[in-house]
Amino acid sequence: MNESSFSKPESKFFGLSKQMIAYFLVLYIFFILGRAIYENFLLKKQIDTLKKSNIELEQKNKNFENLIIYYQSYSFQELEARDKLALKKPDEQVVLIPVRKIDTSKISEEQIITPKNQKKISNAQAWWSYIFD
Repeated sequence: MNESSFSKPESKFFGLSKQMIAYFLVLYIFFILGRAIYENFLLKKQIDTLKKSNIELEQKNKNFENLIIYYQSYSFQELEARDKLALKKPDEQVVLIPVRKIDTSKISEEQIITPKNQKKISNAQAWWSYIFD
């Protein structure tokens, strides 16, 4: 009989340990690959968020530029001069309209509409009077 036909128990152990090492290496490679994919996903999500905020900031910047242009325009300056400084153009005439104040001492209690003395009517009656009166 040949010595090679008999297997030594030590060679089975070394073959099994080589297989275990190979499995662990494959698992470790998958773990590293999975972690790299997850980190890539997180970075892409962060990039998308930053791009969205960049677009919003650009839009706000454009709005502020438009406001600056409007505030520098002649029409805005004229409106502000009329409103804040009460100025007018040389050929304009200013007309003041008096505001009448109501003397509340002459009004009776029944003429003042308050929730206390307001008549209770149904919703249908309110619509009828709104539409046809």
